Amino acid sequence: MNQFKDKKQISKEDFFNTFRYYNLTHQEMLELFSFANIKKDGILNQDEWNAFVQLFVKPFVNCDYNKD
Repeated sequence: MNQFKDKKQISKEDFFNTFRYYNLTHQEMLELFSFANIKKDGILNQDEWNAFVQLFVKPFVNCDYNKD
């Protein structure tokens, strides 16, 4: 999930393009984006992204033992 490390902001479109590979439904991606978008401004800043990675992405990746 380092593809955003040099970006100051992440659009909803970029977020969706990243998470579509996880076979999430559109509704699930909307919910995840809403969860990550603390300021509710429709764009993730670096702090929001970092918090989302710590709270959701890293634990998910750590539990995915077979990397599927």
